[in-house]
Amino acid sequence: MRMEIDKIMGKISTTALLKGILGTASTALTLGLLSSSQGMAATMTDVELSLLVDVSGSVNNSEFNLQRNGYADAFRSSSVIDGITNGNEGQIAANLIYWSDSNRQAEAVEWSSIDDAASANDFADAIATAPRPFGGATAPGSAIDFSVPGFDANEFNSTREVIDVSGDGVENQGVDAPTARDNALEAGIDTLNGLVISDDPEFSAITKTMSWAAAMLSSPRWITSINLAMLLKIS
Repeated sequence: MRMEIDKIMGKISTTALLKGILGTASTALTLGLLSSSQGMAATMTDVELSLLVDVSGSVNNSEFNLQRNGYADAFRSSSVIDGITNGNEGQIAANLIYWSDSNRQAEAVEWSSIDDAASANDFADAIATAPRPFGGATAPGSAIDFSVPGFDANEFNSTREVIDVSGDGVENQGVDAPTARDNALEAGIDTLNGLVISDDPEFSAITKTMSWAAAMLSSPRWITSINLAMLLKIS
């Protein structure tokens, strides 16, 4: 799998997100017509996006707020909303999961349809008020394993299934990240993005985090001092 590493500093605009929403998927997955959980016709969306946010002990308050507030701000962005509503289906589905060690994952914001400014702002508000539930070790592979079944269990269909994993620490517990990546791709996930968070402008935290992000994910990106709309990039 090709590993392209982008080092991105400074304020990032919403352009990357729009490219991801409007771009063409390299692979496509068609889910069943009926929701496995409720037996109802699934709602077709352009993208199903699962946001996995690191709340392990290595994440300080600044880095936690960078993730949570940044995601909330991104969904309030008019450019992001326009990108969503201008897609083929005019909507996406997304959820947000907090994760730390191998046995600590929690869906903080459930799967939601985002198809206009009101629903985008509702999703942003839900993120902004989701409290940090726990700390612990760092197990991104286990977080991926936790998130994958949610794509089949939710009420949505799409041609693109995307997982974004943000984090700042060394993988030190749980399922091996490359194994989790391979299992996710085999299960039908189209894209996994590694989003390394640091509030250090010198990138001193990046060297210790590089190994799991580069090994685990199909599109790792190193980010500091950012407008977190970039974290919604799903290309």
